[in-house]
Amino acid sequence: MKWFYRNRFGLVDSDQPFFGFWVSVVVVLSMATAAVDANPLQYSTIRIFQNRERIVVGKQELIAEYHTAINMLTQKRVVYGVRVRDKFDHELYRRDFDIPFKAFAEDAYYNTVAVKPVIGTNGTGVAVISILGPTYDAPRRIDFFGVRSGSPTVIGARATEVVPILTQMQNQFVDAEPTRNSIRLGKGDTWTYRYWTGSFYLYIPLAVDWYGTISPVPKQTDFYVEVPGFNRAQGKIRVYLKPTIKSNAAYLQITPTSNVRFIRGHGVPSMSGQRLLVNDAAIRVEVDGKSGWVMDADSLDVLGLKPPI
Repeated sequence: MKWFYRNRFGLVDSDQPFFGFWVSVVVVLSMATAAVDANPLQYSTIRIFQNRERIVVGKQELIAEYHTAINMLTQKRVVYGVRVRDKFDHELYRRDFDIPFKAFAEDAYYNTVAVKPVIGTNGTGVAVISILGPTYDAPRRIDFFGVRSGSPTVIGARATEVVPILTQMQNQFVDAEPTRNSIRLGKGDTWTYRYWTGSFYLYIPLAVDWYGTISPVPKQTDFYVEVPGFNRAQGKIRVYLKPTIKSNAAYLQITPTSNVRFIRGHGVPSMSGQRLLVNDAAIRVEVDGKSGWVMDADSLDVLGLKPPI
């Protein structure tokens, strides 16, 4: 990736701490001779520039720096690099994105990247949220790190230290959208993750400890459940007294006039590196006033829920 000369800017005061103040610098560069797709300047319709946005994270003032290309014909933009710096211009974070500039020049690609403050009770941090493509199902990723004051420098000011927590994790966190000004964590510094079981969504709170880890809340196995649109069939479903196949089972009849309600979900969550895993997923269903836990693929199919692969 070819980078251009980086100007230095002072901070711009703002009365709205979570609203970034943009400073754009258009950089005019000569056309590159190497015909490689990684170089945006080989395309005459593309110009590149740099934005700097002031963000406030707790008591820290940071600068988010976006390296951006713009298609002059369509006015669409793509971010191919992002940096986060403290007020002393120390680089705290950097990420470069692989951009198919040929597709971008032909108006077939764009992305979304945003840097957002994350506010908790026991700490603060920064989330870098990216949607890597132009479609709804494009990969969504998140980098997340804690921010705190470090040791005093020789001039007396305190440098900023970062604590990496998540790196390019699939982003299904609630409220982690590029359009938000900031993200506020829930009680106990929890961040809810919308986990797809293959049949339904479980909303699982993950606890941030600000020392570099994020993990499911201990001993919590029942969660709010979200069911996508479904087309149920007629037939019997097997339900269990408890969310385990070792418990007692019974059958409930599903008819065209049955009143079906999804009450809550169950699962045993754990973290595996940068992935959330859930075992023993089940959903509690009420049919015409009678309820139980559903786990069998055949029963999920009758309910119109796609059985997990």
